[in-house]
This record gives sequence, structure tokens and C-alpha cells, in this order.
Amino acid sequence: MRKRGLGLFLAFSYLIVFGGSVYSQRLLSLRVLFHLLVTGWLGVWLIRRLRRRQGLPVTELDGPIALWLVAGLLTAFLGQSVRFSLERVWLTLIYGLSFYVLVGRFRRGSARPIMVALFLAAGLVSLMALFEWLSWYVGFSFLPRFVHGWIDLGGWRRPIPPVFYRLNSTLGGATPLAGFLALVIPPCVGWMVTVRERQARIGLGMLALGLFVAEVLAFSRGGVVALAASLPLTGLGWLAAHAHWRERIRQRVAAWRWWVWAAVALGLAVIVALGSFWLWRSFHRGMHSTRFRFTLWGVALEEFLGRPLMGVGPANFGRALLRLNNGSLPRRQIGTAHNVYLNTLAEQGLVGVAAGGWLLIAAVRAGLCRWRSAQSPAVRVRIAACGAALVGFGAHQLVDTFYTPAHWLPVLIFGAYALTDRRRAVTSRPRPRAVGILGALVLLGLSAVGLIWTDAAQVHFQRSVRLADAGELDIAAERARSAQRMDPALALYDFQLATVRARQALEAGTDVATESAIAAYRVGLAQEPVWGRQTVNLAALYWAEGRPAEAIEWLERSVEADPDPLYWVNLGLYYEETGHLMQAWEAYAEALVERPDWAGSGFWTASSSRAAAWDEIERRVAETMTEAPERRRADYWSQFAWSRGDLAALERQAHALVEAAPQSPVGYVWLSRAHLARGAVAEAEAAAERAVELGPNHSPALAARGCARAEAGALEAAGEDLTLAIFLSSRTDEAFACLGEVRLAEGDTAGAISAYQRALPVRAISQDVEVTLYGRFASFDLLPNLVRIGIGERRAEPGLRLGALYEQQERWQAARGLYAMLLAQDPYLEGVRERLEALPMD
Repeated sequence: MRKRGLGLFLAFSYLIVFGGSVYSQRLLSLRVLFHLLVTGWLGVWLIRRLRRRQGLPVTELDGPIALWLVAGLLTAFLGQSVRFSLERVWLTLIYGLSFYVLVGRFRRGSARPIMVALFLAAGLVSLMALFEWLSWYVGFSFLPRFVHGWIDLGGWRRPIPPVFYRLNSTLGGATPLAGFLALVIPPCVGWMVTVRERQARIGLGMLALGLFVAEVLAFSRGGVVALAASLPLTGLGWLAAHAHWRERIRQRVAAWRWWVWAAVALGLAVIVALGSFWLWRSFHRGMHSTRFRFTLWGVALEEFLGRPLMGVGPANFGRALLRLNNGSLPRRQIGTAHNVYLNTLAEQGLVGVAAGGWLLIAAVRAGLCRWRSAQSPAVRVRIAACGAALVGFGAHQLVDTFYTPAHWLPVLIFGAYALTDRRRAVTSRPRPRAVGILGALVLLGLSAVGLIWTDAAQVHFQRSVRLADAGELDIAAERARSAQRMDPALALYDFQLATVRARQALEAGTDVATESAIAAYRVGLAQEPVWGRQTVNLAALYWAEGRPAEAIEWLERSVEADPDPLYWVNLGLYYEETGHLMQAWEAYAEALVERPDWAGSGFWTASSSRAAAWDEIERRVAETMTEAPERRRADYWSQFAWSRGDLAALERQAHALVEAAPQSPVGYVWLSRAHLARGAVAEAEAAAERAVELGPNHSPALAARGCARAEAGALEAAGEDLTLAIFLSSRTDEAFACLGEVRLAEGDTAGAISAYQRALPVRAISQDVEVTLYGRFASFDLLPNLVRIGIGERRAEPGLRLGALYEQQERWQAARGLYAMLLAQDPYLEGVRERLEALPMD
């Protein structure tokens, strides 16, 4: 039993933490391991039952489960992408078979080791979550995101930090972590109040406390909704299972006097008021995510109305949204509708809703029958706790969707426990013994062959990516072709081949090579007509081939679907090169409206026509910004002027921002920066002091005061301000840059280099669209002949300081790599280019 329990604990821990999670999407090795382990384990189980001439365990859910699987297959084959939908249907098959495995285990009396293993695995997750939080609090150096811990800043005199970190790494993020914890907490409480052993009660109590603390630190509204639904139901189940307690409570309540009732009413009113206030604050602070969900729900309803019977196919909600090519809709994190019921309606239509509804109704009826037939109050309480956890899970899925094993493993365990009566098996209807087993084996075998084949194709794809990054384009193209031949229904591999061919064409400069790359992009877009990065690259190929009209047409449609500021810049450049100057200035203005920090790039003075038209471009930006609120306009123009180095305009806008929002520290932060830039250190420090008074935990305010104090020579006080600013927000580039100056003044060159490195601007390539379309992490960069801007001389200053330190130490290779990295992000950094050209040869 100990070996079996240890094996269950390891298996559950693997499935919850790694199996089928975001980590297996990132790493192919984890993905392949998950496929092999799960398929092999279920295959062995099915073969063993077949050899013993046993069928699948008979349950009340046999028909609904079979219909749900048939509905998944039917809607998959009639959906937008059969290839991608079948991966989701494979998960449905795995979950269905796992349910039967658990039912068989429970009927053989294995409830205790299964529940113990699950609770221990949940304890491991809570320890991981608490360790993540403590890493932030203490500042463990081996976790690069946590530079400084609160212990270093507040010490033991001030143990409570000014802000609390939100868990976002364990199980891939705060939302999936909260969903898992909210699932396990009610059964943990149910078992805690029913076990007889004192040590077990203490252990379960400690586990429940750890799970609850981790749930709180996740700061998830969905988790609160789940627990608000499940914990009261758990309490009602406990009361329903203990008649004598119900009677005692009824007698006590009947004896209450009026003042007791008044106190209870007042307490409930306070709870409702506080809860309403919390909900209002939560939705107000998370208004962006709330509006985001409302938008997705509207899209889900539109997709359902477009295909009401079958939907767009399992796992195809995000694909259907992206294929709308509507720039006003979100393009990131939209794999699902963030509501499992609307998501099912959109992906599987009325067929899926009918099958899912029958399964849900059958499960509720079977659970109630099981609860009534239970002889022991303890068993009834546990059944009620499992049912409450599932109800809470259903409530949580009103605002999120979960399909990973981390969430469905507890669902299957609690469902199997709540529906399984060890004393009797359901034998009300005969069934051939081998039919279910043989059918499951056939489906599992077919899916195993498909997974092996598609995983092998992904191996070729990843090798192609690595070879292309190393510059071996010919071999990379061969690998991409191999992936395409093995898995032709996944357009990911078509676009990889197109990208490699495009780079070959740009290096060769021949029309034949360019036409081959264009044809490859067309093949991918025929399968996946989603406008964005791929169509922008296609426009770049048309431009390189000397077909500007087609290049502009493709780029125009691309910015309509995905209005990325960098796409607008390239469209403006195409307009400018073809003589459509008014359209060029308008496109440039569209880019600057989204990115005022780009105003400082040397791109705007790189050509005489562009430099002469700067006032016109700025006027068009101003016309667009007139509709924004006054505070938003002042903040925008402050950032615009700061990037341009226009200190007089920056001071004007900072004063306007102070007048528009006198209780906000933002205006004083900009004012402090303006004073410091023109050498007025005392005025800068005074403005920063006022900003910190208004926002004691405002990271930019602390960074501004730290920079001013560093310039005034108060290095110790400056270091305290800057480290606190970094603790509150590690994205404060300004704080890192000034901290580098402080460390340098203190004679700590290594510390200065580390701070400057963290202050460097980093260009990240989004992978959300590829994950949505293909279920795999992939990154496609823009082709080299497209323009990239985005830093400007001011944001490049930390890089120049770091480069100067490298040069002092004669680390020429490090300096050369640094300058090349900065120029790759903005090739118009003349100061960086001069430094690079002046470096001695190795």
C-alpha cells in the first residue's frame, strides 16, 4: 500500500504540475512525455481488462459519456480545423477512460490511497506557491524576477510589505492556480471534519490552511466565486448529514430573542456591504479584464449564431475569432471564451450543449442517489464536499475555462468518488463485455499513432527553428519541409518554411527565390487566413520584388486586422517611398498615438521629407488625442516630450497634469524628471518628494526621488529609494539606470553592470497567436527588410553607459554584442552606431 500510495502521489503530482500544462506547450519533451505516459498507462489498463474478459465498469453515466465523445468527434470533423480539434477530443477520450479507471479503483476499496495522494499533491502545489511568494518576500537571487526582497528593505522592524505579490508562476498563472486550489479546498475540509484519527485531522487542517493562504495570495476573483459557491454547500451538506445537529441548531434559533436576530441581520448586512464593496473595487481595478470577457462572450454568441448546430469545432474558438481579422477585437489570450458554457456553445453548438447537458443532469441525479443511499454520515459529508467542489468549479467556469489535467484530475476523482458505491455495482442493464474495451482500445491506438506522428513533425519544426537561428537556412528549409510533409494540416509548418525561404530570398536577391517564398506564404494563408505578422512579412517580400502596390495592399489589410504600431510605421514608409505623403504622415501618426515613447527615435530625422513633415505628423497626433480625457492627454504629451528631449514642453505638460490630477503623483514625477534633466537638482528633489507624499508606494515616484538624490550625492538614501522602487515594480528601467550610477559612484563596478543590464530595453516577440492557432509555442519575427524602431537615444542611455564600462574593461566582444542588440531594436541610434564602429577588432 505504501508503494502504491507513493506511485499515486508521484503520478498525481506530475499530472497536476507538468502533464498537459502550459509547460508542456512550451517544451516538446514534456509534451511527448505526457502523450507517452498517459496513452501507455491507459492502454495497459485496457489490455489487462480485456485479458481478464472484463468490460468497462458500469456506471449511470455510460450513455452520456459516450454521447459526449461522439459529439466531440462529430463537431471536430465538421469544424474549422479537424486537425486541431482532434487534439481536444483526445483529451476528452483520456478523461473519460480515466473516470472509468477511478471508478474501478474506488469499487475495489482504493478510496483512501487515492484521496491521500491527491491531498499530498495539492499540498505540494501549495508549498510551491508559498515558496514563490517567499522568494518575492526574501528576494532569492536564483529567481531572476525577484531582485530585492522585503527583508533587505524593511527588515524585521517593518515585516509587512507595502504591497503583496500576486502568485503568477505556479501552475502557469494565478487563474489556473486559483481554480485548482478552489477545487481541492472543500473536499479537504470535508475529510478533515469526518476522519477519526487526530493526526489526520491536524494534517488535513494544516493542508486546508495552506491551500486557503495560497488561494488568497492568487488574488483571483474566479477563485473567490468558486469558494463562495462551494464552502456554503459543504456546510449545508454537513448539516444535512447530521440530524441531531440540525435539531440542536433549530432549537437554538427558535430560542433567539429579538436582539439576537437584529445582531444576525446586522452582521449579514455588513457582510453583504463589504462583499459588494470588494466586488466593486475588484471589478473597477480589473475593468480591462472584465471588458475583455464581455467582448469574448459577445464573439462566442456570434459564432454560435453563425453555426448553431455544430459550432466551429472543439478548441477552435480562438481560431474563429482571429479569422474575423477585426482589429477592434482582442488577439491575445483568446484560446477560449473565458466561459465554458458559452465556449461549448460556440465550439460545439446545440449538439455539444445537448450532450453536455445530459451528462451534467445524469451526474447530478446519480450523485443525489448515491448521497441518499450512503449509510454513514461521514460518507455523506464527503460526498457533499465533493459535489460542492464540482459546483464551485462550475461557478468558476462562468468567467474562465479549464481543460488541463491539473483541474480535471480532481474533477474526475471527486466525481468518481461521489458516484461510486463500493457495496453494489450498477447491473440494471446488460452489456457485451468486450465492446467498450475494444472500442476504447481502437480509439486510443489511433490517437497514439497520430500523436507519435505529429510529435515527430514538431521535432523537425523545432530543429528547423534552431538551424535558422544559427544561419543554416538550407538545412532549416529541409527540416521545415519534412515537418510540412508529415503534418500538412498544421499551417505552422507552412509558415516556418515560408519564413526560411523568405530569408534565403532576401540574401540571394533573386526573383525566383522571392516568388518561391511568396508561394509558401500563400499556401499557409490558404489554410490559416489570419492577417498579422505573416501577411506583413508577405508584404515585405512583395516590396523586395519591386511590386509596391501589392505590398501596400497587403500591409493595409494587415493593420486593419492587427493595428500594431510597428506595422503602421512600415506602412507609412511604403507610402512615403511611393510618394503618398499625406497617407504616410497619417500612418506615422497612428503609430505614435499608441507609442509616444517612439517619438525620440532617429527614424523621424533619417530622411529630409520626414523631418520636414514632423510638425504635420505631430498635428495629426494632436487631432487624434483631442478625444482623450485631459489627464490622459497630459500624461501622453509628457511622455512624448520626454522622449523627444523637449524639456520646456515637458514642464508645461507636467504642470498641466498636476492641475488636472493634483492628488496624483504622476505629474510631479514628470516635473522632477524635467528639472533633473536641465540640472535643477533641488527642484527635482522637491517635486519627487511631493510625488512620494502623494504615492508612498508609487514606484516611479520613488525612482524619481532616488535619481534626484543620487545626483545630489546622497547615495545611501538614493539606493534605498531605488531598491524599494524596483521591489514594487521590477519593470522600472529608470530605477535600474540610476541604481547603476549609484553603484558606480560607490566603486561597485560589478553592481553597476548588473543594474545597467536590467535597465536595457528588451524586445519581446509575442507568441499568443501561434498558441491559439496551433497549440504550440512558436515565434515568427519580422523579416530583416522591415523597419524596426522603438528605443530612441534616451532609452538607449543605460546601454551606452554599460558599453562604456565594457570598453573600460576591454571586453570588446561584450560591447560589440550589446551595441548590435540595441541597433537591432532601433537601427537609427547614431550614437550607438558610432560606438560600434569605433571598437577595435579582436
